[in-house]
Amino acid sequence: MLLLLLGIIVISIYQLNVPSESFVRLFHRFSIVVSFSCCCLAIYGIFQGISIFPSNSYLGITGGFDNPAGYAASLCAGFPMILYLPKLSQSKWVMGSTFFAVLLIVFAVILSGSRAGMLSIIVMLILWLLLKVKVTGKMVVLSSVSILLLFSILYFYKKDSADGRLLIWQCSWEMIKEKPLLGHGIGGFQANYMNYQANYFKQNPDSSFVRLADSTNRAFNEYVLLIVNYGFVGLIFFFAFVCFLWVSYRRNRCLQSKFALLSLTGIAVFSCFSYPLSYPFVWVVILFCVYVIISFANYPITVSLKIKRGIYLSIICLSLVSIIYASAQIQNYVAWGKIAKVSLIRQTDKTFAQYDKLLPKLKNNRLFLYNYAAELNYGGYYFQSQQIAEECNKLWADFDLQILMGYNCMKMEQYEKAEMYFEQASYMCPVRFIPLHELMNVYQLKGEEEKAIKMAGRIIDKPIKIPSRKIDSIKEKAREYLRLKGK
Repeated sequence: MLLLLLGIIVISIYQLNVPSESFVRLFHRFSIVVSFSCCCLAIYGIFQGISIFPSNSYLGITGGFDNPAGYAASLCAGFPMILYLPKLSQSKWVMGSTFFAVLLIVFAVILSGSRAGMLSIIVMLILWLLLKVKVTGKMVVLSSVSILLLFSILYFYKKDSADGRLLIWQCSWEMIKEKPLLGHGIGGFQANYMNYQANYFKQNPDSSFVRLADSTNRAFNEYVLLIVNYGFVGLIFFFAFVCFLWVSYRRNRCLQSKFALLSLTGIAVFSCFSYPLSYPFVWVVILFCVYVIISFANYPITVSLKIKRGIYLSIICLSLVSIIYASAQIQNYVAWGKIAKVSLIRQTDKTFAQYDKLLPKLKNNRLFLYNYAAELNYGGYYFQSQQIAEECNKLWADFDLQILMGYNCMKMEQYEKAEMYFEQASYMCPVRFIPLHELMNVYQLKGEEEKAIKMAGRIIDKPIKIPSRKIDSIKEKAREYLRLKGK
């Protein structure tokens, strides 16, 4: 993605002196392609909602994504391009198609249940209407009140989910305070967040957030994520770029740059409450909109022939490197998928040898490391599993990973370490029962009956957030243990 961003910036600088007519034609084509793509995506999601097409998520409609957030984010990113279509033609067919497409997108976003998407759509529609009329003070006040009212409604629409985000942002603030300037680095949030959430519940065991906490690797706010990973220095660079875009927009407030800015604004609003930058389609729209705003700014830059050739050569080299790297990664992921599929049927030494062969190539992929460690644990190679899991733990603070490492230590009779991992897991997600059950087992293996009895009582008294057979089994085992001990 960084290489793609660099290529877009280089092309933008090179094309600054190209006549604006070519940009207008380019924007026309882009708006048509994006509008058509969004309409197809909306229809696909709506068909999922009425059960014509299957959904791959229990959360709701997802389109071709793994999450409603990616589905809604993509629709919101492309929504202003649909609003631009009437500028291409004033025919009744185009006007009618645009009206239908707008209704389609709005309905699909509402059906997805994405509150960030609903807010983003409303903000873009209000700004679009303000662009069409002479803005007055009353209109600004009315628009602001409408947005605040919608924000309040959406908060109470799923209050528990909204409060869960407050927990994430509160723990993220603790991360920011520890490394405010440069942040925790690339992947810093995923590598550390759950440990901070665990520390929060260690210090606040009676917090109202206990029943809302769960395992997460999302900040649900792109700006918070930026500060956590790159500190306030990164935030300053980001705001400097935003200021540069605003200055570029002010140099030439043409129709195309207005719609590009509208799209960026919608994504910016969505970014306050979700993670749209996790999806490539959103990045494509962002980069194109940035390209349009800079291009229409008409900066007086003259580029020599030598520099042009150098730029072309650089773009070609970067593109080749990107293609080679992407191809290699795809091959690695395909190989990993084949191995994982085979291991579900039968694990052999050959299977583990194939995992080991991929390890140097995917050693920085937290999901691969976790999968490899889990397979080794299942195959009875607990020492090797623990080694891989500890490498994974450097990249990813995760509930399931703590449980896996606890299992490994139990099998290796390292009960003190097992207790440490299960306790950490219990603080990461206080509503979960598995860590408490395993702690009860560890105390029994250590011969600490008083602790085991106390833990069994805690399991029995613990309220259930989501009923399941697994939880019923854990509670029954705790009762059985207390009966054996005469309690």
